[in-house]
Amino acid sequence: MAKPVKAVGIVCPFIREGDDVASIVVDSLINSGERIDDGDVVGITESVVARAQGNYVTVDEIVEEIHSKFGEHPTLMLYKPIYSRNRFSVILRAFARACDNLIIVMPYKDEV
Repeated sequence: MAKPVKAVGIVCPFIREGDDVASIVVDSLINSGERIDDGDVVGITESVVARAQGNYVTVDEIVEEIHSKFGEHPTLMLYKPIYSRNRFSVILRAFARACDNLIIVMPYKDEV
């Protein structure tokens, strides 16, 4: 009989640039009390890996990029953004700072 599928979130500390993600994940799994068996899969989001690698942009960098492509006082439209993602607030902040006029067309339903 096949093993049932189960997804469990594990609490980890906040990841910072230079952190050893593998050690943090192992320690967090051990401290979680969850049983890990051969053949189990541990998934780590790309945002955790990106933070540890310092692979992300700042609000200021996004503003600079918008200005380099559209000028200093653009009017831009965000069409049906996926606003349930935790990164949307940072992106929205950058767009609001970079634009004289920002039009947001929200989806009727978000994907989540």
